[in-house]
Amino acid sequence: MRLRRFLLPVALFVLAGVIGVIAVADHRWKQRRMNRVEVGEWYCVHFGTRCPRPSSATIERRWNDRQLAYEIAVAAIGGAAVFVAARRAVRR
Repeated sequence: MRLRRFLLPVALFVLAGVIGVIAVADHRWKQRRMNRVEVGEWYCVHFGTRCPRPSSATIERRWNDRQLAYEIAVAAIGGAAVFVAARRAVRR
């Protein structure tokens, strides 16, 4: 019965961890895409072919926006988990 009180904080920590794992996978996917686009940009500058859309700068800017959202979500959910756990531990 005692462990049941901490089910919500544990679930929140797990959710924060899942968001973190998604962020890492998203970053890896972004980096693979950036590598392909940067090769295309090199060919575009030097040979006028394979000009990619969107540019690597656009991909990076969009990643930075998503990264900020991931960090805010993980911090908020992790903070809520700590708050709920501390509050329930004091209430005993």
